[in-house]
Amino acid sequence: MKSVFFAIITLVYAMLSSVYAEELVMDFQGLDLLGNLEVSQVGLKDKDIVLIVHDTLSSKQENLISGIQSGLKGQGVNSLAINLSLGLDMRKGRYDCKIEHNHRHKDALGEMAKWIKWLLKQKVRHIHLLGQGRGANQVALYARNAKKSKLGKLVLVSPMSWSFEKAEVEYRSLYRKSLSDILNKAKGMIADGEGDTLMEVDFLGCKGARVTASSFENYYSPNAEYHTPSLLDSLQSRDVLVLTGEYDNGSREIVSMLQSRTGSGRQTVKVIAGANKGFGGIYRDHLVTEVIGFLK
Repeated sequence: MKSVFFAIITLVYAMLSSVYAEELVMDFQGLDLLGNLEVSQVGLKDKDIVLIVHDTLSSKQENLISGIQSGLKGQGVNSLAINLSLGLDMRKGRYDCKIEHNHRHKDALGEMAKWIKWLLKQKVRHIHLLGQGRGANQVALYARNAKKSKLGKLVLVSPMSWSFEKAEVEYRSLYRKSLSDILNKAKGMIADGEGDTLMEVDFLGCKGARVTASSFENYYSPNAEYHTPSLLDSLQSRDVLVLTGEYDNGSREIVSMLQSRTGSGRQTVKVIAGANKGFGGIYRDHLVTEVIGFLK
């Protein structure tokens, strides 16, 4: 009887210890990257996992990201939410606008590749990608050129749509300044070999930020790849779910595009009634429900 009791206790302990959260540290090009691993099944081997990438200057600690991880864990799905370094060592929390900016949009792809390489070493079954906002664009860019064998499905939450014309209007509305003038100045500095020189400009929501000319040019120069709808044709061989809120005005274009398109039928869009871009409260639960249903 004693041995049976001990066996039961051991089994309960093993079951409890199989559900855990862990902050991981990954070395990448001299920087330590941080990721939050949420495991709800017995280990990672032969199990699916969702790699989650946050929005512009955000982090894995953001309410929406942590809420998605919690919801996935509750439904038995493993996940890894990463913090993009944005050029900083051990970056935690939202990017502090007082810190100098020296990073690029596509820096995310190399960092994602590093995390995916680690996950493959853990012998996971499939790696699904979920990105929010700019992060949705970045996971789509990554998936476009990735090998298909281990990479699973894509979930794009409020994906970024972008055009220089729209960015110019928004920049003037926010900052009362001409984006074209500042961009031309940055390009001139780069041409003069001063791409690493700091400018004091309004940048990605940070007023009066100190930004290298190269960084400013990278984020604001016309680039069709930043417009997530333009990437969807190259992803027709993959299962893609686009999730937006009813009151997320920024995603209306991509919703309209997907609802009207024909093709492989592997790309679908779901609009969550009543939700805005933040998916607060019950709408976060609705979002997680859609993700779970799509991944099954």
